[in-house]
Amino acid sequence: MPKPVLPAPPVRRRTSKTLGAGTPLAIIFRKLHGGFRSYIEYVDLCARNGDKDMARYVAAYQALTPRDRNAHVPEQLCELVNIKPSDLVGKVCAVIWESKAAETSLISAIALPEVLDKTAQQAKTAKGYKDRELLLRATGSLPDKKGMTINYDQRQQTAIMSGQPIPAPRGLLGGGVELADMDTEVVSMSRLLAGPEDAAVVSVGVGVESTQEEDDEDEDEE
Repeated sequence: MPKPVLPAPPVRRRTSKTLGAGTPLAIIFRKLHGGFRSYIEYVDLCARNGDKDMARYVAAYQALTPRDRNAHVPEQLCELVNIKPSDLVGKVCAVIWESKAAETSLISAIALPEVLDKTAQQAKTAKGYKDRELLLRATGSLPDKKGMTINYDQRQQTAIMSGQPIPAPRGLLGGGVELADMDTEVVSMSRLLAGPEDAAVVSVGVGVESTQEEDDEDEDEE
């Protein structure tokens, strides 16, 4: 079976500051342990998890000559197997995140008994008041300190973390609920930060102002 022929490498401007194979994907993957060419290990992991596109990518890589394996850049293989470079980056980043999260959990689980043992030993000393506090919180014997948490615009933050596009407010596109004006936002924030008595003052002040405006309008009509 004839070996596949790699497409031409991406066009790039060569300068003295170019780091190795300075293509966009090579620059993205160069932070990987072992250099950017180790990205193929994570592509293979994607393929073993059932990703058919990445399986085609790995098959094309394995079909290359040893020379092409050491000289290719990811963009060439993406073109060869008809895969978008953005899809390659997304799937590699996803499997890296999963594998590193599992590695972190494993390290934490293995170290936890020894860390708790050291904390317990230090907590028994005269100066180990901080260790005693940490140990009691870790075991649930001491309630955790929790202050007031204000979730402001949680919809937007969740959308950013999930990578989903943030929908525009319906009022900006016609119809639906309009955005609150500045006065309403100020009053709402004042009620949130003030106590019950202060909130009542804010509410009374708003009512007086509204009544005064209505009286002024009646006088203008007369």
